[in-house]
Amino acid sequence: MLFGNKLRTLTLLIFVFTCLSTFTTTLVSADEYENVHKCDEYAAHPNDPNLWASGVEEANVIPGPAVKYCREAVKDYPDTPRFKFQLGRSLWAAWKLDEGMQLFLKLEKESQYGPVYAYLADAYMNGIAGVDVDQELAISLYQIASEAGFSPAADVLAILSGEEDIQVVTQNIGMELALPQENIISNQQVAPSQPQEPKFEANKFSQPKILDALYSGNLSKLRNSDLGIANILGMKASRTLIYLNSFNAEFSGTYNFKDPTCIRIYDPAVSQIMEREMMAINFDNGGDNMAQNGLLMGFNMIMGMTNQLENGGVMSIVDDSHSLELLKQKAAADAAILLQIYAPYGGCQSQTIGRIYKNLVAYVKNRDGIASPEEKAKKIKIAEKKAVEVERRRQQALRNSAKFSCVGQFKKDNFCSCLIDGLDERNITEVEWKSLGQNFKEVLKIGKKYEGFATHLKSCRAK
Repeated sequence: MLFGNKLRTLTLLIFVFTCLSTFTTTLVSADEYENVHKCDEYAAHPNDPNLWASGVEEANVIPGPAVKYCREAVKDYPDTPRFKFQLGRSLWAAWKLDEGMQLFLKLEKESQYGPVYAYLADAYMNGIAGVDVDQELAISLYQIASEAGFSPAADVLAILSGEEDIQVVTQNIGMELALPQENIISNQQVAPSQPQEPKFEANKFSQPKILDALYSGNLSKLRNSDLGIANILGMKASRTLIYLNSFNAEFSGTYNFKDPTCIRIYDPAVSQIMEREMMAINFDNGGDNMAQNGLLMGFNMIMGMTNQLENGGVMSIVDDSHSLELLKQKAAADAAILLQIYAPYGGCQSQTIGRIYKNLVAYVKNRDGIASPEEKAKKIKIAEKKAVEVERRRQQALRNSAKFSCVGQFKKDNFCSCLIDGLDERNITEVEWKSLGQNFKEVLKIGKKYEGFATHLKSCRAK
């Protein structure tokens, strides 16, 4: 009995200790939750009623670390809405508009987090991340954000209602980094526009065809300007991709000393995609089976180096290495020249560099490019010329049909050609041409409407 009492007491103590341990663990987690997180330091909005740090203005959000720390925060504390909001804000600063939009929509559905409505309102007001413009919905969303205590949304509503003397349409609370410079708006003034950018000259670069394709958005030119295949220690790689990969690298880094704003347009996935494509050409199965590809890579390297040594010797390998290094240096130089030329016009935020980089991303991700103004004008001119030719052929088809009907009825080719010319000179209507194509005997009825046709008809009979 005594043993049984001791056992029960021991069991009770173990239970109490377990509960205390669990409670202590919960308190530790709560303490961690209540501490200021790196995500707060890098991405808290200064007007968020729920912020835990001083806050960072839109223009001062550093996308790289902000996205990194906020992803970690969301992973560690999935039930904390402000971390999700700050991650979405960081993603927009990094130009990951679609991912940020999806996160905002999910946050709105799950938590009705006040400030997120202002960012959704920006999206619907400006058509950001592919959503359709809906100004009525945007105003409603601004109102919800304002009622939740997010003061920038109230500022927008004041502007929209005409309470402030500012000639603007929207505040763009969350999009100073994502929208074109001329659309950036503050509570005090409209941001000054950049001076007119100089005409793009592709011949200033080492690879003018590649730069011209990226500038114009005609990416078929880029696909047709391949620089050939390089041999890197027995492995094959596209020289165009090697050039583009080095060109792309000049826009990377959390702080680009040539232009710190380049991080706003830089897409880190581009380099990874190009490197995979460069490796994929060495594998018959497209690079899906890692074990087989590893063996195949080793075999290809050995065989490739053997063939290269047999055909060109050691100097062949050295020359190829120097050639590729030179290509990379030229790519880096081209990027530097581009940044230097457009530095006075916004650098990476200029329209020219922005379009060139977006077209690089489009090419790597196999998407349609963004046409330059010159390319758009060229396409319009081609389309107009094509439309004129289509219309000319259509009109000629009407006349041919009428002549065919005429010859079928009167069996006189010269007579019918003469009549068609006379009708054409009198600009008869399209309906009348169609009527003649069906029954050319209508020509007498139609001819009476036009002065001098009776005389013309007599002259045609003489032929």
